[in-house]
Amino acid sequence: MQTHQDWKPIIWEKKIPKSELPKSVSLSNTKKNINYTVNTVKKIYDPDNILAEPDIMPVLLDRDLSKEIQNRRLLKKMTQQQLANALSIPVSVINEYEKCVGIRNGKYISKIKKFLEI
Repeated sequence: MQTHQDWKPIIWEKKIPKSELPKSVSLSNTKKNINYTVNTVKKIYDPDNILAEPDIMPVLLDRDLSKEIQNRRLLKKMTQQQLANALSIPVSVINEYEKCVGIRNGKYISKIKKFLEI
């Protein structure tokens, strides 16, 4: 491979004209927004095109693991707050994992599994 070639993609940006700025913005904010740029790169997904990549969906937590986390926590007679404090993770993560709506994060999952002995 030749090292003198530049393979980085070039992204063109354009400024928004003053006429397209929202009218509800005050004059002081309008002056700040004049230099606001818009990314003109568009992602196109064509199902017939094999080379096109679809949007990647986040991996959610499994229902069985969610129930297991909740049952083990209750066996240890801990609240979500106590478990979160013991593991140094946000309470919202524990809450989302037990409701099975949280996005899977390997770091948090491994901490929870070790602590609850799953």
